[in-house]
Amino acid sequence: MMTFCTHRIGTRLVVGVDASFWIGHFAGIQNGVAVLRNAQLFANPGKPVDGIRPLVRIPICKITFVALEGDQGGKGDKGDNDGDKDDKNGKNGKNKK
Repeated sequence: MMTFCTHRIGTRLVVGVDASFWIGHFAGIQNGVAVLRNAQLFANPGKPVDGIRPLVRIPICKITFVALEGDQGGKGDKGDNDGDKDDKNGKNGKNKK
């Protein structure tokens, strides 16, 4: 339950369970389950499994991870992520003539 202590009611979370994850608004902890509102289940490749449900109860013992929606673990606007070092014009120099 400590995982949820830092999140305010209404925070949009990603909650991992088995081979899937839920995205929804945190609504609290009640009787050993995490409660999400307006939540949707996704398969691990990121495809929706079902439509949005108004209320979802997830047993704490089934939760594998919790993250803020949109959290990319520090990734984002740091370059083009293609693994090379671009020069100031956005070209990596490999195609110079």
